[in-house]
Amino acid sequence: MFNWRCFGTASRRAAFLLLLFVSAGCAVIQPPQPPVITFGQPVQVDYSCELKNGGLAATTSAEAAKAADAARSAIFAPPPAYGPVLMTAGEVAECTECDRDRRSFRLVLEETIQRQLVGLQAGRETPMAVASDELLMDEQEGTIRIRRSQSRLRVKPFDGKQLQEMLGRLPLAGETVIPEGSSVLPFKVLEIKGPAVLVEFQVDQSQPFPTPFGPASIESIEEQEFRIRINPPIGHLIRSGGLIGRVVAVDDDFITFDYRHPFGYEELFCQVTVSDAQVPAQGAPGALSRAGQ
Repeated sequence: MFNWRCFGTASRRAAFLLLLFVSAGCAVIQPPQPPVITFGQPVQVDYSCELKNGGLAATTSAEAAKAADAARSAIFAPPPAYGPVLMTAGEVAECTECDRDRRSFRLVLEETIQRQLVGLQAGRETPMAVASDELLMDEQEGTIRIRRSQSRLRVKPFDGKQLQEMLGRLPLAGETVIPEGSSVLPFKVLEIKGPAVLVEFQVDQSQPFPTPFGPASIESIEEQEFRIRINPPIGHLIRSGGLIGRVVAVDDDFITFDYRHPFGYEELFCQVTVSDAQVPAQGAPGALSRAGQ
């Protein structure tokens, strides 16, 4: 039995207890670490990707898309359905010749993310740079030229459903509409006949306006039509369906777009969150699908 008196003062007794504690060893309990994703593991993936200028390029989150309304890039398009994508970590199905016609920005983006999932921690948001050296087509097929100057009708019929999707509502006859975040010029609704809405564009030569091909100005206004001139900077990106075009040349008459690269020759900067899918991947190895579809 210890005789505490042998250790003198309280401070000496405390020092002795500390020495016993250290010499006996101290087991430090570490918090559990998130599991690490392994090759071939089926996982669900959420991501949001931006261009280097901060413009949103793609996301699986409806909340992120809504929050970034004003910061969406020209190449942003909503996915078929928001929600995580089911992937097989590290595995990507081989692209066959018949698949090449269907390859797109989103497909190549998700394949490139899929290749980089191995080693990530589940449940933790991880930054990821996404780039590709793939070309989807040859130069002749992937290079498109359009005229810089174009004529447009001042009065034009619109499909009512298309207008409702663009504005979130159906405009009223006599109403002047200024579409926000759109390349459509302000217009006045002249009449509504069934599904057709007849509008007159409100053109102003002093005001530049956006088009899908780049910023434009109005060259002339006539009774039935007006003429615009498109003035895109080199490097301007445009989305056409699932393909991304990049302005590579501008002369007095034409604009040249290069559609060969899936990301328009840009690197994307993504935030990726992975979770265990708890279900076997469907389809061929490396297949991509939307969770819940």
